[in-house]
Amino acid sequence: SHGLTKISLFQDILALSHKYQVLALLRWCEGELCKHMTDQEVCSILCQAHLCEAQQLEAACLRYIKAHMRKIAATAEF
Repeated sequence: SHGLTKISLFQDILALSHKYQVLALLRWCEGELCKHMTDQEVCSILCQAHLCEAQQLEAACLRYIKAHMRKIAATAEF
């Protein structure tokens, strides 16, 4: 659960950095979310990446989903 809390925090910071156009912080959050991605959170992160125009993160999510499709398709979030 500590990992999920960290992901939630990064997602909150990503949303704020997008809203206020703090691009260095947005890029940092993209990198952190890429490092901490999980099967349960990747779909949520992908949606947010799209909304925040975080293209690197969106691409990383799609690569992650492709690599772990079987496990992710079995999650409720998918």
